[in-house]
Amino acid sequence: MPLPEYFVVIAAAGKSERFGGKNKLLARVLGKPLLSCTIERVRKSSAKGFVLVSNSDFEDEYKSIAARYGGEKFIKTVTGGATRRMSVINGLEALVGFASGDSIVLIHDGARPLCPPELFDLCAEKAQQSDSAVVAIPVADTLKAVDNGKIVSTVERSNLWRAQTPQGFKLDVILKALKQAPDSITDDSQAVEAMGIKPVIVRGTAQNMKITYPEDIKIFEALLRLLA
Repeated sequence: MPLPEYFVVIAAAGKSERFGGKNKLLARVLGKPLLSCTIERVRKSSAKGFVLVSNSDFEDEYKSIAARYGGEKFIKTVTGGATRRMSVINGLEALVGFASGDSIVLIHDGARPLCPPELFDLCAEKAQQSDSAVVAIPVADTLKAVDNGKIVSTVERSNLWRAQTPQGFKLDVILKALKQAPDSITDDSQAVEAMGIKPVIVRGTAQNMKITYPEDIKIFEALLRLLA
């Protein structure tokens, strides 16, 4: 089956609250902003184009980075909303006119700058086949249920996976799902799960880390040098 035409929405409207008060996507990594690394990964994939959902306080900077590093695949920037759900809806609606309702769209965290380009392609392929696909990795650590600071049980981990991004959907399906989902969702696939859709797992990689805390930058820089 040929690779489907697909688009990417990069969700980059967060406030970096766990990053010490600084915008993590503008942090300099080996001489360039972290966000540029994410955009370069998308550009190297087979995606037809991407929309960048921007933090309202840094729209000019984000647009400049997207134009410089996204090349011909950069479609536009849009302003994020009050929640991730609303931000992603804004990004998806920006694709209307560029993509059809049956087009595959991948939603990807701006703070995951090392996703292999081929993983975008694989996620799009699986989403085309199964209506929804989520990149994830199996849980490796032993999990403990805790109550009042004390361990009460060990959680069976054999069927547990850690969700990453990208996550792939048909455009009209994910738009409908997110518009009827609560703001409390922390993961876009939760919205389609509530509609009875069971996303297919696409095996991810530990390389596809999410930058959350300041110390993550050192790990990212080390990985970036290894992969250079």
